[in-house]
Amino acid sequence: MSQTPLSIVKMFYCAAPQADWPVVAPLLHPDFEIIESPALPFSGRYCGVEGLKTLGRTLVAAYSRFDATPQLFYEGSEGVIARVTLSASMRHGGGSFNTEIVECFGFTDGLIREIHPFYWNPQLLKPSD
Repeated sequence: MSQTPLSIVKMFYCAAPQADWPVVAPLLHPDFEIIESPALPFSGRYCGVEGLKTLGRTLVAAYSRFDATPQLFYEGSEGVIARVTLSASMRHGGGSFNTEIVECFGFTDGLIREIHPFYWNPQLLKPSD
C-alpha cells in the first residue's frame, strides 16, 4: 500500500527537525525545492536535500530555538497544507516570538516536490537593529 500525501507530510514534520536525513530524503522528489519569501532574512530557493540542509543550518545560525509545530492539516487532490505554530528565539538582536505560518506541500509522483511557506507576520523573523 502506498503512502498518502498526508502521511508523507507528517513523516516529514517528524524527521526534518531532527535532521533525520535517511528518513527525509526518500520523501522528496528529485526536483524538490523549498521557496522562502523575499521578506525573510533567509529568503530564496533551497533545492534538494542539500538545500534543505543549508536552510536548516541558516536557521540554527540565526535562532537559538526554531520550533515549527503543525496544528492542522488540509489534504486536497494537489497536495497538503499545514497550519503551523512557529515559536522561535533569536540568537542576536532580538527576543522570542510566536506566530503562525501555513506551509503548502506540492507533490509529483507521490513525493514532496515543493514546500511554499507563508508567514503571518514575517517582520517577527528579522533581527532588530
